[in-house]
Amino acid sequence: MPNALLLGDLDGDGDLDAVTLDTDSQTVSVRFNNGAGQLSGNATYAVGSGGFDAALGDLDGDGDLDVVVSHASVDNTSTVLLNNGTGTFVAGTPINTLNTQTLALGDLDNDGDLDALFVNTTGNSISVRLNNNAAPLPVELVAFTATRQGAAARLQWATASEKNNAGFGVEASVDGHSFRQLGFVPGQGNSSGPRTYEFLDEALLRHGAATAVYYRLRQQDADGTTTYSSVRSVAVDAATAAPALYPNPAAAGTGLTLTGARPRQPLPLLDALGREVLRVVPDEAGRAELRLPAGLAPGVYLLPTPGRALRVVVTE
Repeated sequence: MPNALLLGDLDGDGDLDAVTLDTDSQTVSVRFNNGAGQLSGNATYAVGSGGFDAALGDLDGDGDLDVVVSHASVDNTSTVLLNNGTGTFVAGTPINTLNTQTLALGDLDNDGDLDALFVNTTGNSISVRLNNNAAPLPVELVAFTATRQGAAARLQWATASEKNNAGFGVEASVDGHSFRQLGFVPGQGNSSGPRTYEFLDEALLRHGAATAVYYRLRQQDADGTTTYSSVRSVAVDAATAAPALYPNPAAAGTGLTLTGARPRQPLPLLDALGREVLRVVPDEAGRAELRLPAGLAPGVYLLPTPGRALRVVVTE
C-alpha cells in the first residue's frame, strides 16, 4: 500500500509526473504523464524497509527533481535517489538520520541548496541535515531553450563555467523517452566565464512526431563522463508537417521511412512512365515504411502526396 504520493516534472517535459512510495514492496515507483493526464510506465527503485515519507527536490543542483525517502527503521539512514534529467534515478549518498517519520526539504542555511528536516520517532525531536553540495558540476548549465523557427527548431544554451568540457551532444525524441543524437557541439574545455551555444535542427518536421519534438543536451567531459540536461519541447502540428522520405537517395532493396503524410491515404511510388512500383498506406501518425524492390532500376521516381510530390532517387 502506498505511503506517499508526490507530483513533479521528473523528465523536464513540462507536465506533472507521479511518484509513489510503497512500504510493503519497499520501492519507489515512477509514472510519466503524457501531457493529457494519462500516466504510463512503472519504473521501480528499491529503497529498503521502513519507508515512511518521501519528498521531491533538486538536491544536487543540476536542475531536476530528486527523491528523498525517510525510514522508520533501525538502519538510521534515509534514501536518496538522484535524477539524471529524464526521470531515471540512481542511488545517491544516503543521509545519516535517526529513526524518522515525516520529512521536509528547504534551504535552511541560505547557501542556495536544499537541506533536509526529519521528524524523529523518539525523543520529540527534529533532525536537521545540511546539504554541503560539495561536488559542483564540471559544467554549470544556466540556460537551455528550444524554440520553433518555421520548419526548424533553434536550440540555445549557456554555461556559467566549464571544466574539461568536451562538448554537447544534441539529442531529439518524438516521445520524450527514446532519444537519438542529432549532432555534437564542441565545448570550450575550461572556462571561468559565461559561454553561449546554439544548434539549428532543420529536420523538425521530418522526425515523424505527432505533437512535439523533445530535445535534451548530453554534456560530455574530456574523460567521457556524461550529464544530461532537462528536456525541452517544440510543438509540431502533424496536419501541417511537410512530408519527408529518408534515406534519400537510396539503393534498390533499401528500406525508406515516410513521415508527415496524410494518415490512411494510399500512396503509389511511380516510375518515369507513371507505372506503379509499389504502394504504401501511412499509419495514424502519418508514417510508413517503403521497401524498394531488389533490382529496381536506378533513376528518379515520384511519390505523390497531398500538395507535394516527393522525388525518390534510386542509386546503383
